[in-house]
Amino acid sequence: MLDERSLALLDVINGVCTDSGYKIFDLSELAGALSSRFNIDADGVRECVKNLSYHEYLSVKYEDEREICARPLSKGRLAFENRIDQE
Repeated sequence: MLDERSLALLDVINGVCTDSGYKIFDLSELAGALSSRFNIDADGVRECVKNLSYHEYLSVKYEDEREICARPLSKGRLAFENRIDQE
C-alpha cells in the first residue's frame, strides 16, 4: 500500500505523462508541487520515486542529482485510477 506522499507524487507524474513516453522531471519542482500538502524536499521526492520504482508503479530511465527521467507503468496508472474511483 502506498502512503499519501507517494500517491500525490504519482498523481503529479501521471498528470504530466499523458502518453506512454518518458518525461524529465526536476526533483525540486516535484517537491514544490507537493510542498503545499506535505513537508517534502528533493531528497524526499527521490525516496518516493525509489519506492514507486521498486514496487513497479514507475519506470525510471535515469536519475542524477537534480532530475529524473521516468514514466508511470500500468500498475501506477491503475492504482491512481482506483484511488479516484474509491473517493
